[in-house]
Amino acid sequence: MSRRIVILDSQRSAQMAHSFVDRCFQQGGYQVEFRLATRTTPQNAKMWAMLGDIAEQVKHCGMKLSAEDWKVLGMHALGEEMRPVPSLDLKEFVPLGRQSSRLTVQEMSDLIEKLYQIGAEAGVIW
Repeated sequence: MSRRIVILDSQRSAQMAHSFVDRCFQQGGYQVEFRLATRTTPQNAKMWAMLGDIAEQVKHCGMKLSAEDWKVLGMHALGEEMRPVPSLDLKEFVPLGRQSSRLTVQEMSDLIEKLYQIGAEAGVIW
């Protein structure tokens, strides 16, 4: 066993995690990290559908932006650190910051609510 991720949401999953810990303890060399679960697959699908609708229907400062661009703007609006840095060829800027794949379920819910707000203010038809 090289890597296992267990979502601790039931007694059964807790028992499974316990059995992994027992095996790892015998083998040695493992580390354990406890953190909130990240976004769900349905949340991710909803986010990208919403971003697609926004990208198709809304201009920002007169510019058409991609769904990825809108995701960065939405995350920034939630206070996630996004910082522009020069690209390797120094011809443009690239936003660096936290990836949405690392958002918790609650943070992803907050982002989806922010996208609803952006869409409502711009008259997006979902």
